[in-house]
Amino acid sequence: MVLTQAGEGLLETARQVLAEMKRAENHISEMAANRQGTLRISTECYTCYHWLPDVMKEFRGKFPGVEVKIDAEATHRPIQALLQGKLDLGIVSDVRRDKQLQYRPLFEDEFVAVMAPDHPLVARPYLTARDFADQNVILYVTPEESTLFEKILRPAGITPARISTVPLTEAIIEMVKAGLGITALARWAVEEQIATGKIVTRPLGRKGMHRQWQAVTIKQETMPA
Repeated sequence: MVLTQAGEGLLETARQVLAEMKRAENHISEMAANRQGTLRISTECYTCYHWLPDVMKEFRGKFPGVEVKIDAEATHRPIQALLQGKLDLGIVSDVRRDKQLQYRPLFEDEFVAVMAPDHPLVARPYLTARDFADQNVILYVTPEESTLFEKILRPAGITPARISTVPLTEAIIEMVKAGLGITALARWAVEEQIATGKIVTRPLGRKGMHRQWQAVTIKQETMPA
């Protein structure tokens, strides 16, 4: 039997399709073995990623074929993005009770007041809600979403003289350094700036305010390495 011209065309197409199928199978096998793929991550509330390069060195040594992507848009609502399939891993301080989610403790950190070295409040050993009453408070999120408002100011019935919302951590730090206001951030987010002496932190309350940070993922029977 000899192939017709149409048969020759069909055979060539079949060879191309089979080659693509083989490449797809190999790619999926590599992903299943955690050797290739994309890891989409985001942190809750902060756009600081100065810690990422050191972590990436170790990660790439273990998984050189995995690309890490930071989703800055998911910063405000990482849990929602995770449940919608837009993220693979979130770094959060608030735990949402949901059977679809799995949490792993990462580290504990202190939520602190941040100000310029020459700010009058630096003289205080710690800040209370009343200390914010006559200040311009710079927030990363709206007051309704703010930990400072939810945990410190609102329970005490305190409203700052002025509120500025700046959704970029680096910009907030620069404004604080320039003496344009004070803020409250996780200490780990400003550790490098504290070390240089360009900003100063103070505890919130006599005992300080501590939070547990977690890595959250979608719960799966087999968790990727």
